[in-house]
Amino acid sequence: MNLSRYLEIRKTVLDHAKKVEDKKRESYTAGDANVLRNFLSDAEFVGTNQLQNCFTHCMKQVRGISSFVQHPEVEPSESLLSRAADLINYAVLMVANAEDS
Repeated sequence: MNLSRYLEIRKTVLDHAKKVEDKKRESYTAGDANVLRNFLSDAEFVGTNQLQNCFTHCMKQVRGISSFVQHPEVEPSESLLSRAADLINYAVLMVANAEDS
């Protein structure tokens, strides 16, 4: 793959990650000023902490990518682009949750 094509793919993935994060943030926070509110409330509900809760969500994406790699013939529930975008977003959310907790 040449550099030009790689940069196109990188832009596509990062643009998709931003679009997904912006859209999901609205529904997950339900208007709350704390953008990490869902991680706090879910953690309280299941008896963990917000960082553990975020990591659990991150691992869901990792497992989905793993399934795609191990079984490429099976139609995935989410596209690789979507999983990759979520993984990028969860990396950012992990840092934010770590700082917040």
